[in-house]
Order: sequence, then structure tokens, then C-alpha cells
Amino acid sequence: MPSAFETHARRLRFQALGSACQRFRIGTLLLGHHQDDNIETTIWRLSSGARGLGLGGIPEVARIPECHGLYGISESGSILSMPLKPETIPETKIRFIGRSQGVITFPDPSLESEHAKHGSYLSPTTSYLASGGIFLCRPLLSFPKSSLVETCRKNQVPYVSDPTNFDPTLTPRNAIRSLVSSNSLPRALRSESILSLIRSSQNLLEVSKELSNSLLSSQCRLLDFNPGTGSAVIQFLNPSLESIDPQIASLSTFQIKQIQTLVLRRITELVSPFPDNHFALRSYEPMVSRVFPDSEVPQTTTTNHGAHQKQAFTLGGVIFQPLANDDGHNIWLLSRQPFMKGRDPIKRLYVQPRGEYNPWSLWDNRYWLRFSLTPSDPTLDPRALSKLQSLSIRLRPFQQTDMQRMRTAAEGTGPKKERVIDATKLKFWEQTRALLATEAPASLRFTLPLLEKVESGSRENSVDQASSELLAFPTLDCRLQGHGAEYDSPKEVELVHYGKHWKLKWQWMYKRIDTEALRLMGWPLEDTEDA
Repeated sequence: MPSAFETHARRLRFQALGSACQRFRIGTLLLGHHQDDNIETTIWRLSSGARGLGLGGIPEVARIPECHGLYGISESGSILSMPLKPETIPETKIRFIGRSQGVITFPDPSLESEHAKHGSYLSPTTSYLASGGIFLCRPLLSFPKSSLVETCRKNQVPYVSDPTNFDPTLTPRNAIRSLVSSNSLPRALRSESILSLIRSSQNLLEVSKELSNSLLSSQCRLLDFNPGTGSAVIQFLNPSLESIDPQIASLSTFQIKQIQTLVLRRITELVSPFPDNHFALRSYEPMVSRVFPDSEVPQTTTTNHGAHQKQAFTLGGVIFQPLANDDGHNIWLLSRQPFMKGRDPIKRLYVQPRGEYNPWSLWDNRYWLRFSLTPSDPTLDPRALSKLQSLSIRLRPFQQTDMQRMRTAAEGTGPKKERVIDATKLKFWEQTRALLATEAPASLRFTLPLLEKVESGSRENSVDQASSELLAFPTLDCRLQGHGAEYDSPKEVELVHYGKHWKLKWQWMYKRIDTEALRLMGWPLEDTEDA
């Protein structure tokens, strides 16, 4: 395994390269990896227990590594627009009986939806996904090192040779390189055999991707996808294998399960708070039978009681919750798993009062957000504004105590007969509660990012509610009580900073995801825009 020093050096190296590419508007970085590197990498993976798709060698094209969270470098930099609810997809409504028993219904689309009635919430028609980023290309993978060195010598092209690469005691890769160059490995591990293994694994990967596409389009139906709450509702169907793809029908039960495993990972990563392929494919195998129906067992309409016999489970950072429905079966709500105690993602940001958006920031590995602060009074002297300190805001998960806090602010404290109820705050509270029940039922709401204003002197990562002011659910474009509702844009709130009224505006987009999987499950996408 690489040492901690090598790992850290690799991270810094790629971040420096990525930053340089972004600065000079370079979208693709060419690397000099060659055939010998590919062989050494595959032998190392074999010795580490890799199998199947993991033995496809170094990819010729890949996204830049070690730069996660750097906007414009890693899986970001442009925007893909997406209709929030395509006309071809029926409306869904989810409610929970308690915390675990979920029920899904399909209300009459001619009736006005509940959240459209919320005065503090203007239902958006489009959401946005991050796309773009820097790619790595390796055009020399098919050439052995000896051929490249000889070409450089003949054409008098200078090159550098690192002497530490030849010390077999320094790293495992060096040891493998020494064994390969001295022909000390058994025939099954020699270069020609490893290259054949790589080709076979790459062919398997291509075929597996094609077959997983077939299963996504035939066995998986996306009933709802809401980037604002980071959730999806998916129905797993059970058509005959012959009707899906003759090639799939010819596979063994084990092979079909492997393809379903790949599909399950692709679906999970639509919602997961982790980067793609963060979890090994084999970790998904035990859960395949939970969601994919057995093609050999006749499927009947599932009653509410039967659906609730299914058990919720967590996989790849995503909680799968079964939803009962009288007219369908095998429907699941996918959302981010609840935050572990003491591991809430808390991000402190400082917004300059200049009207310009601050840099994009990634929250919980799922949402890119940025903010700007402009005076409500446009006649204010810009020179005076430049002397003001920045506004301190915080993004953190919504909590149960926040619900209680908003309710207390609306209904007051003390005996009911003596309370002075603020009608405006009470209206906001009722609207917010109805919105959460519709958009983020049960525990799903406690995975939402909450925006609040905090005192400049408060601790960076603490959640001291006494020194904070709740502002909005930014990914729902929903302002909270006391922050105005008469704006043209729902993506702003009014607040007081240094004794004057300001508008805090925001923009957000969901993380980059497998848009091909969305399309295959029936969710169309639109055009791409620059960010």
C-alpha cells in the first residue's frame, strides 16, 4: 500500500494540476501512463483481492481524482437543467404512519397540489445539476515503456527517470515492477497474460454496462426524483427476462444478479452523499434480492400490509424505505441516511456586502451553493458598504429542535389563555409544516440543509441556537418566518446587518449524477448551461 506521504503528495499534486487547468481553461489533461503501468496496476489489484470489473486496468479516460469539493475542477463547472416533474410522470404523495410505515398515493393531477398553496414557497419548475469538470486522458496506454523510451532517444526528446522507481524495497509497486522486468513471475502473471486479463475485463465492463442499461429501462421506473430534498421514489418491476433482452435471458442466475448489483449501485449513487464508486460493488450484492423481484415467482398486487412486511435498510449511504400502495408494489423511497451523532456537516460561510456571489461551496457532498448580499436600499453609498464586515452564515442539517423553535415563535409560550399569538408567524409556521410534510416527510426533513445567520464571534462548528437566526431551506427555495415573502425570486431573504436591511440571495445545484440512469428510468433532461 502507498505510504501516507505518497498518498498526501498524490492529492496535492492532482489538486495543483487541477487548479492550473481551471486557471488556463483546460478541460482535458493528458497523462503519460503506458502499458507497463497498466500491467503493474492490475497485478497490484489482483494481489489486493480485486476481481471481475475491478481488473480492467487503468482507464483511458477518467475524471480527475483527489479534487473532490473543488468547484470547476471536480465534477462541476457547468449546469444541467432538469424539469422538476416531467409531464409524463404522475404526481405522487407520500405520507408516513409513524416513522417507518410509508404510503404512496397518486392524487388527481387536476387538483391543485398542496405545496402550490404555500405563500412562503413558490414551487419551482426546473432544478439544476452540476456537470463538467476536468478529465484525464491517457493516450499512451497501449505502448510499452521500452517503445516510448526508444522513440524519445531516436528523436532526441528529453525525458526524466525517477531513480526511486527502481528500488524494490521502497513500495509494493516497485517490487511488482522488479518482478515483471526480471520475468520472475509465473506465466499466469506475465505481461501477455495480464494484458489478456485486462482486455477480457474491459469487454466484461462494456457488456455489463449495456445490460445494466437494459435492466434500468425495463425493471426500474423512476416515479419521483427531487434534488431539493435529495430523494427518489423508484418502483422495481418484474417483466419476463425474454422481453427485456435476449442476451439477459441467456445468462445464469448468478450473472443476472451481478448485473442487478451494478444497477443497484448506479441507482443508489443518485442519492448517496459519497462520490461515485466509493463502495465496492460486492457490498451491494446482499441487498439485490430485497428490491429486485424473483422472476421465477409470480408477482401479485401487494396490499399495504404486504408492503410493510418489507424492511427498510441502508446501503451506500442511502436508506431504502418501502412504500405501500394498493395499485402497485415494490416501491421504495430513497434518501440520504440519517446523520450519525456528532457528524453533522456544518459549513460556516462569510458573505461580503458587495452584491457579488461568493465562490461555490459543497455541502454534505450533495449540494453546491453560493450566496450574495445586497442592500435593500439601492441608494446606499457603495464606499460605506465596503467598510462593513462580512455577514456570517451557516449551513447545517435541519433538526427537531428547529421545529420546536419555529412553533414556539409562532404560538408563544406559557398558558394557552395568556399567549399572544403572532398571526403572521403562525401562518408561516403552518405553511412550513405543510411544506415539509409534502416535500420531506418523516426523517427525510432532517437531512435538509438549513441556512441561518450567526454571530461573528460564535464558534465555527458549534450549533448555538441562542446566537443564530433561522433564514431558509435554500434547496427548497423556502424562506422561513419573518424574512419577507413579497419578492420576485424565492431565492432570497431579507435580514438586518449592521442596522440596515439587506437581501441575502442564493443559488444552488445538485451534485453531478448518472444522468443516463435518469433517462433510462423515464426522467428526461434538457440542455446544458454554463455556470
